[in-house]
Amino acid sequence: MRISEEHALQLLLAGEIVALPTETVYGLAGSLDQFEKIYALKQRPKEKRFAIAISSLDMLDRFEAKIPANFYELTEQYWPGPLTLILPTNEGTTAFRMPDQTQTLNIIDKSGPLVLTSANLSGQASATTPEEIESAFGEEFPIVDGGKCLLSRESTILTYNDNEWKVIRQGAFDAELIKSFITRNEKQE
Repeated sequence: MRISEEHALQLLLAGEIVALPTETVYGLAGSLDQFEKIYALKQRPKEKRFAIAISSLDMLDRFEAKIPANFYELTEQYWPGPLTLILPTNEGTTAFRMPDQTQTLNIIDKSGPLVLTSANLSGQASATTPEEIESAFGEEFPIVDGGKCLLSRESTILTYNDNEWKVIRQGAFDAELIKSFITRNEKQE
């Protein structure tokens, strides 16, 4: 079921799960207290964590994220975009993503940070079109239609461990380009 941004916001604030477009793949989104509902919907093992979608760096304050070296340089260069950054927080570590998709950023601006994970059943390919979401979750599942996702591949994931950034998933963004960017900035410091 195709819905407007406003309808998506109403559903999210009411504790429902909706599908939102990103530049990579569609994501299942919910408020921060809806982790369990998304795990059940995706049929995903709980040891696999979800990212938190934000629309501004100010939203990181809520999570007391510890900002590592080169963070602001990375985000200035690559956010919004297909890059997920895992940061140390008071809760351990948390993955953050700022998708490069206007509809989704508008919704996050109004809702606040959201849980966001690829729209698929665990073990299946991530949805890149509304029709693939309907196939996986039914025709009545609420979807903000952003058309076909441009990159059609999950985001690249970097984590900060032992005082350096490490690529833990090569995705839509070229990890070698990011590593080169980090190395150049470290040399300039």
